[in-house]
Amino acid sequence: MASALALLKAYWKPLLAIALLVAALATAYHRGQTNGEAAGDVKVAKLTADHAQTLQHLAELATRSALAARDAEHAQADAITAVAAHYEQAKTHAQALPAAVAADLHAGVISLRQQWTCPAPSITRADLPTPGGAAAQPDANAALRNQGAGDLVGLAAEADAQVAGLQQALLICTAPATQPTTPKPDG
Repeated sequence: MASALALLKAYWKPLLAIALLVAALATAYHRGQTNGEAAGDVKVAKLTADHAQTLQHLAELATRSALAARDAEHAQADAITAVAAHYEQAKTHAQALPAAVAADLHAGVISLRQQWTCPAPSITRADLPTPGGAAAQPDANAALRNQGAGDLVGLAAEADAQVAGLQQALLICTAPATQPTTPKPDG
């Protein structure tokens, strides 16, 4: 033990310097660790705040996108409603055509093409008027032809209105969402 004390007395200054150096290093390490943790905490807090801000921005973008999609859907529904109203008007007009065509044919305002008329019947004695009797009608099916022609014109007009409405609806449904589409009236 005496030799240990003798060594300590001889080397106390360098040992004290080493001990102070170790203490200074331990203190510096501890401070660095503490400052590093604080800096890390600051970075984590900044990243958390940035992340929250990004999430809020994404939520705002999603809300705007949903509102824009809803507005586009409403605009498309309004355009389809306008097409349907236009179709109903054209259909009503087409349903009035048969009676008008039949009346015009009967009045002689319009006439059927030759292929729609019957050949002139040969007149027989039974067709000649008798005294006090009415003359026989030479073409008994004229009213039926007039009605049939009117029906054909009405059905064609109704089909045209339906085709035009469906084409407009298809254009509305396939148009890009950025451009509002409005129905074009038939002219």
